[in-house]
Amino acid sequence: MKFILYIFVAILTFAFGVGLTWVSYRVVPVTVSFCEVAQHPTWYQWALVRVEASARAAYGSAIILDTNCKTDESAAVVIPQESFHQSPEVASFLADSNTEVHSARVVVIGRFDQNATMGCFGPHFGIRASHIELQSPVTLEH
Repeated sequence: MKFILYIFVAILTFAFGVGLTWVSYRVVPVTVSFCEVAQHPTWYQWALVRVEASARAAYGSAIILDTNCKTDESAAVVIPQESFHQSPEVASFLADSNTEVHSARVVVIGRFDQNATMGCFGPHFGIRASHIELQSPVTLEH
């Protein structure tokens, strides 16, 4: 009887640990390089990620990319969620890019979606952003 109790406690402890890890994986952003996400998209599907990367904004939308990544897919479109509240600097970075291409280093927090777009004319991957923060000054590309 004592042995069965030990087994039950062990299974309960294991289930609690796995459940807590799963909940934290869905609620607390995982800080990861975009290259890591691009190399293992199924690991991060719908995970809340925090990615710092180079970004290019054009025509009101942004794409993050990692040019040092050795994979076919090294970019993702940033898709603001409905609850997305942006700072004036980020709003300017996105909105002022309607006629020009702006570049900056950004931190994006959001849910990774490996099937965000069809991938025909842009990146296949996407991050459904709840937060974007500029990490460098915005530059104009020619």
